[in-house]
Amino acid sequence: QLQTSKDDISRITMEKNASSEIIRDLESSISRITKEKGEVIKSLKTAVDEADLLKSQLEATSRIEYTIESELKQCMFNLERVAGEKDELVSELSNIEDKYIDTRKQLREKEVALEEA
Repeated sequence: QLQTSKDDISRITMEKNASSEIIRDLESSISRITKEKGEVIKSLKTAVDEADLLKSQLEATSRIEYTIESELKQCMFNLERVAGEKDELVSELSNIEDKYIDTRKQLREKEVALEEA
């Protein structure tokens, strides 16, 4: 019976040592996984920050694009207005030239009438 007890003690001691080894391995795995989890969380936070930055840049680009489109529309409106004014000025200048020609013609006729008189 004493031998059985010694065998039991020896077996229990071996099982205890094996269990201790398993516990150390599990603790090591938990520590490694916890460290990797921290690195993954850090990487995710960095990715979120980068996504936020890209979103802000996209919003700024959209605002700039809208401003450029608005200014382009205003320029096109101004260009059309100036083109219309140019046409009016060309027409007005043509009328002035016609009046100038008529006035010169009348002046010559009066000069000729004066010379004849």
